Amino acid sequence: MKILNSSAIDDFTSNLLEQGIAKTAASFEMFINSNVHYHYSEENIVGTDLTGTITNLEDKILLLKTELIGGLTGINYLVLSKSMATTISNHMFDGVQDTTSSREIVEFLKEMENVLAASTITTISDVLDMDLYGDVPKIQAASVTQLNDIVHQETSNISPELGVAATLDIPELGISPTLYWFFNRSFTPVIQELKSA
Repeated sequence: MKILNSSAIDDFTSNLLEQGIAKTAASFEMFINSNVHYHYSEENIVGTDLTGTITNLEDKILLLKTELIGGLTGINYLVLSKSMATTISNHMFDGVQDTTSSREIVEFLKEMENVLAASTITTISDVLDMDLYGDVPKIQAASVTQLNDIVHQETSNISPELGVAATLDIPELGISPTLYWFFNRSFTPVIQELKSA
């Protein structure tokens, strides 16, 4: 684990989110059967230039999104370049790439996002003793120059107050997808209540 920035989020919240991201990395390892190392930033990324958080920046990207349902409001994004998505797909469909349709690959990527988002959601749900679920994942192709506009527009619907980023490094495949979590103001009172209990 490596902290990329000095703490701009209180320690309790940061530790909770890092636990979730660590569990996400572990789930990713099992899902793709390859080592995954995470690098978590404690910097609040709401309103910032998100392209600065992406490793190996490429023009064509895929955004996989899961919205949080239940006692908290939030949105998770997994950002992959098109070449990263191809690398993961080739790794997982080794030997059957020629017979794997684009639709099967899209469904695979959505299932991957479902597993990764659920790992963080389960961690938060368990610690806060709250019913939380992930909605059906969505996938969108975009240019990296559209990343800020898309994420800021979609998260503006929840008025985010907290956002964190992490990279999930997969050395065997030579790729590092980026993970974002955004939460609205409902998150802070729940954390404060738990800290004062």
